[in-house]
Amino acid sequence: MLSLVCSAFLFITGLQYFQRVFKLYNCFIKSIFYILMILTLTSCGGEGIETTPASTGNGQIGQFSGFTGKTSVLRAIIIIPGNLLGINAGTQFNLTARGYFTDNSVQDLTTMVTWISSDTSIVTVNNTQGSKGQAMAVSKGYCSISATLSGISETIIIGIN
Repeated sequence: MLSLVCSAFLFITGLQYFQRVFKLYNCFIKSIFYILMILTLTSCGGEGIETTPASTGNGQIGQFSGFTGKTSVLRAIIIIPGNLLGINAGTQFNLTARGYFTDNSVQDLTTMVTWISSDTSIVTVNNTQGSKGQAMAVSKGYCSISATLSGISETIIIGIN
């Protein structure tokens, strides 16, 4: 009987380990996919959201002084830092959203994107102007954080201890 209990315990422990490794592997594959997507989109064109890659200060994408006036298309958003694992509950951290455009420019979109946490009991992300991108690790678990602008979105996985 003891052997059966030990075998069941080892099976469950092994399954939990496999799930964690699979999540890490999945995050790694997703990161590689996004890097390849950005390289492909910036090198061969395609469809996207037409914008001028600069902030007007009111949360919209628009033209700013010194810009050539050339219209560019938002291709992808990347959240920095990427997938975060091992953050302790109670830790406050900042997330940055960078936009990649068809003219190969990169703009900080942190204050323009809409931030969404898949589970606010694990991580909260501030969407208030002046504090956008500030996150708080609330409790142990995994959740995803998304940054979205003009239909373009990026999602990362966060693991809290």
